[in-house]
Amino acid sequence: MKQYKWIFGVDVPKKTIDVTMIKDGKQIHRQFQNDATGMDDLMNWFSELDLDTSDTLFCMEATGLYCFALTQFLANHQEGRLR
Repeated sequence: MKQYKWIFGVDVPKKTIDVTMIKDGKQIHRQFQNDATGMDDLMNWFSELDLDTSDTLFCMEATGLYCFALTQFLANHQEGRLR
């Protein structure tokens, strides 16, 4: 089974995106707006982490329109480092 360096659990209600990262047994929670500004803030956080998508797992429930912006964002940045 593949071992991931980064694991993110995501909850996507209507107005926000709640992201909990698990790394080295520690949990860090961040909340972002569910809009273009929130996606920019999320990208900035990923850049700070120097996140490589090849060893990253994102888990979220498909919530229709609420998760569309994040799903599209992740699909557009699925190869390599998120910067």
